[in-house]
Amino acid sequence: MPRIRVKTGPNKGFVFPIGDEVITLGRDNVCSIQILDKGASRRHSEIFRVGEMCFIRDLESRNGTFVNDQPVKEDLLREGDRMQIGGTVLVFESGGRVMGETKHIDLSAAASDDEMAIGGQTLELRLDDLEEPDEAEHAESRDSANFRAVYRLGQILNAEQAEGALVEKALDFLREAVHADTAYLFIRDEIANTLVPRAFRGEHEEPSAVSRTIIRRAVAERRAILTTDALSDARFRGGESVILNRIHSVICVPFISTGKVTGALYLDSARVDEGFVEEDLELATAAGAQMGLAIDNLESHRRQRETFLSTVRTLSAVTEMRDPSTRGHSERVASYAAAIAAKMELSDRERADAQLAALLHDIGKAALSDQAREGLTEEERAKRHVELGADLARNIVGSDRVMPAIRGHHERHDGSGYPEGLKEEEIPLLARIVGLANAFDHLMTEGGDLGEGLAMKDALVAVGETSGKTYHPDAVTALLVAYRDGTLFSPKTIFDDEETSAG
Repeated sequence: MPRIRVKTGPNKGFVFPIGDEVITLGRDNVCSIQILDKGASRRHSEIFRVGEMCFIRDLESRNGTFVNDQPVKEDLLREGDRMQIGGTVLVFESGGRVMGETKHIDLSAAASDDEMAIGGQTLELRLDDLEEPDEAEHAESRDSANFRAVYRLGQILNAEQAEGALVEKALDFLREAVHADTAYLFIRDEIANTLVPRAFRGEHEEPSAVSRTIIRRAVAERRAILTTDALSDARFRGGESVILNRIHSVICVPFISTGKVTGALYLDSARVDEGFVEEDLELATAAGAQMGLAIDNLESHRRQRETFLSTVRTLSAVTEMRDPSTRGHSERVASYAAAIAAKMELSDRERADAQLAALLHDIGKAALSDQAREGLTEEERAKRHVELGADLARNIVGSDRVMPAIRGHHERHDGSGYPEGLKEEEIPLLARIVGLANAFDHLMTEGGDLGEGLAMKDALVAVGETSGKTYHPDAVTALLVAYRDGTLFSPKTIFDDEETSAG
């Protein structure tokens, strides 16, 4: 009678005759042959007989069924064919003499103590190859744990707006959830058409080696891959990195967005006795889908942000084209505003809004035609450009946050400003910051009797004298402190801070 002999794994030495009943193979305890292999699916494949011919059929398993190192969907078995499920190897014997001494053992109620039946099939056990099988995991409890893990990961991803922190926290969480030694995130480089490492988390500071063979296969097939032992896995054991670095258990999950691979999650474990299992792959696949979507959203936000900032800069440049002597004024004011806001310990959003308002504070000048300027005093022109600027700002995304600063940057602490004559705390906070930053730049560029600008020391003294009079004392103090610690002229701004939301 034809039979299947288990060559490796916890059931090494067992022999299963192939009768008229279909034999199912997998990790589920209802399978005819339960394969306690961490790379096997619950219902992995089946073997059936048609006359004198025997066939093996893959049941859409995650890691595939291999015959003589080739993946198969359904294949005719021949004498000596070597089948592989995960890390377990089985051999087909057509019914000739079984090599090696075996003893039939049946523990069924109707059989003697020297025989055993499992799943309706009599099996043979080679006594010298017997190994104690591992205890099967409880699928229900692991599924529940995976559900909680996916939910928790979603909370982590939703709580983070900064890509760097998001990726690190997600990798740390996932590495702990599946007991991985290291976790990598790869992102596609559109120009080079390659995957490049974006983040690494592990027990050691230096990244360990990864298998390019495994990554390439996951990307090419666009599906998650699990190997419980890459050195013995027919799919990868010839890979140079697998051999040189003795890579053991690996999970690789590609990120798919709009029909193309945008990145990949890669987890590995060097523990020979505790590799990844199918449930780990299920969790990593769900986590990879969440992470891929979160990163796509952040990338989309980043592109929108770059477009928005580019538009703001263009508006600022158009304003200054009317008067070449003011070129660079708005960006300098934005830089000073960033330094002041930082020293006042404003939130990231408020700091970004202060800079945006500073960049746009003079856009009303672009709308003030030469004809409209005629017959107006300097103060009247200033009032007019403030009103026009506020009107233009209403059409900008997030204008409700920046418009008050644009409209109020000429208000003064003592109530002597315009257009509304606000004073002290009546003046919006961002307007106080932008107004002071604007005045400081004018002192530096056109202050003094000759209008050529004051020396740094004199400009700082002049600003200090305005504290509690023309400008709010908190803002003045913040500017002076920023000068003392060196951040006044080199603050972190929205143009070099990728983590700040500016939309």
